[in-house]
Amino acid sequence: MRFPAGREQRLTASFELSYEQGTLEAISYLDGKEISRDVVTTAGRPKGIRIVPDKKELKADGQSLIFAEIEIIDAEAGLVPTADLKAEIAVYGDAKLAAFGTGKRKTTENYKTGKFTSLNGKLLAVVRAFACKSL
Repeated sequence: MRFPAGREQRLTASFELSYEQGTLEAISYLDGKEISRDVVTTAGRPKGIRIVPDKKELKADGQSLIFAEIEIIDAEAGLVPTADLKAEIAVYGDAKLAAFGTGKRKTTENYKTGKFTSLNGKLLAVVRAFACKSL
């Protein structure tokens, strides 16, 4: 099925679908040539987490931070965007948790406690290394 989009349609295509599990693929064309493509697949039930840090090493200066995105995933390792689950985190070793939370604009949860509810299947942990002590 093709739905036109462009200046005449204010650059959008709009249509209604009934929900079915599976895959939805959108393809954009310009002058008959494909210019972009996006695929969305229905997620399964939450089965685990994936932690994606923005770096693998942290300078032990008391100031450096690692931002670790935590994703709730299904059995096929796909993000479960409907998962809004309570989570708890702890940091061990020569680092401490600076913050843990989501981008939720209105919440009574505190980002310093290490306990937060995921939003759209995601959380963010911010970890700070302890400063090195001179001998």
